[in-house]
Amino acid sequence: MKKNYIAFFAFLVCLLYISWLEEGWKGLFLLFLKGVVIFITIYGVVFVMVWSIMKLVVFFKRRL
Repeated sequence: MKKNYIAFFAFLVCLLYISWLEEGWKGLFLLFLKGVVIFITIYGVVFVMVWSIMKLVVFFKRRL
């Protein structure tokens, strides 16, 4: 399991280095902003899916 964390951390460092080489400090900020937007979007979609599945389960339990 720890090897996965090390590989993920190395991947993030490579991404940061590449974006810094291309854009300087602006690239780091844009990469961070993209990451935050993607994280919020995925979190929102997963939250809506779990919430709707829970509502469906409660609905079907009441009908049976």
